[in-house]
Amino acid sequence: MLDIYDEGKTTMHNIRQRGIPLAEGYGKNIYDLEPELEREVRLLYEDAKISLWTEITPDFMATVPEAIAITTNSTDRKDYVYHPESGEILAETAVRRLENLRISWAEKIPDIQFIISDGLNPRALMDDGHLIPYIDSLKTTLKNSGYSVSSKNIVIKHGRVRAGYACGEILFGKRNTSESKGIVHIIGERPGSGHHNFSAYLTTAPTSTWTNSGTVDHNISKVVSGISDTSLTPKIAAKQTKTILDRMFTII
Repeated sequence: MLDIYDEGKTTMHNIRQRGIPLAEGYGKNIYDLEPELEREVRLLYEDAKISLWTEITPDFMATVPEAIAITTNSTDRKDYVYHPESGEILAETAVRRLENLRISWAEKIPDIQFIISDGLNPRALMDDGHLIPYIDSLKTTLKNSGYSVSSKNIVIKHGRVRAGYACGEILFGKRNTSESKGIVHIIGERPGSGHHNFSAYLTTAPTSTWTNSGTVDHNISKVVSGISDTSLTPKIAAKQTKTILDRMFTII
């Protein structure tokens, strides 16, 4: 019996070491949280509020290689949070910048375009050891496997997942062919866990599908989630992303 308890305590300790709070014991009253756990939960709540209202900083933008900064129809962070649909539609200036990028490609349209959005947790992208290791590792392995990858990184302020599809329509939707093109949309998500995780939404489709506005949506996308230095590490996530993209390009 003692061996079973020891094994349980060891397992719980290992889980807590990965940043996951577990309820054990109680406070002054049996219905109160254990004081240390209550403190931890409150810290997570405060961290979630800070994460939700954080803005991407100019210093961070300077670290993103060959960034093309665009924005959505959200007028500010509050509008973005309160009116989700505003973060799905690209601003007119964004459309023009993306059209210029497409024109610059001429006939050399890359297989994959990386897109980065602040999402609901910009800190997930800005934390050291998060975004850049993921991008560097994934781009390297994709290029080594024969994919052509855009040298530019589109960075969307106040962006939601569907803003990425809108980018794909502009970049890939002017050719009515069966040739597949894809996006890797990296977005900060799920404030409240304390891990500052980001996700990568992967979408591939023939250019003839990208041409039809609104056709590309969540139903044909895959996602790698929980990416951070304390959860699914960026380099491991990059390997998983590459595996999924291989399957998506093969199927389509």
